[in-house]
Amino acid sequence: MIGISQQPLGNYQFQTTWSMADMFGYGLLWLLLIVITLGLASFFAPYAWAAKVINGCEVRDRTGNRLGTLQVDIRIADQLVHILLWMLLTLITFGMASIFYYLGVARTILNNTYIV
Repeated sequence: MIGISQQPLGNYQFQTTWSMADMFGYGLLWLLLIVITLGLASFFAPYAWAAKVINGCEVRDRTGNRLGTLQVDIRIADQLVHILLWMLLTLITFGMASIFYYLGVARTILNNTYIV
């Protein structure tokens, strides 16, 4: 078949370097920011959460050797353009577009993730 890798799945493993306490503290920080900004920070939170999780992952081979780490390389200007567009769409659709916003964030983050 065209476009399908002949390599068996499961050659690589992702391992996180952050703890649950780190994520709990990070979640509290974002909750506070969302409350202080009256919900405005909720448009920025998905980018921050995705980048935090992905930037804390190491790529390992089957034997456990570290091959590299994942790194999200996205500029704040790219985030702002995407956020402003989706804020407008969310307001126009009375919140219905926010469902698709998270899919757009995931697409943007994954398209800007590299192994270093």
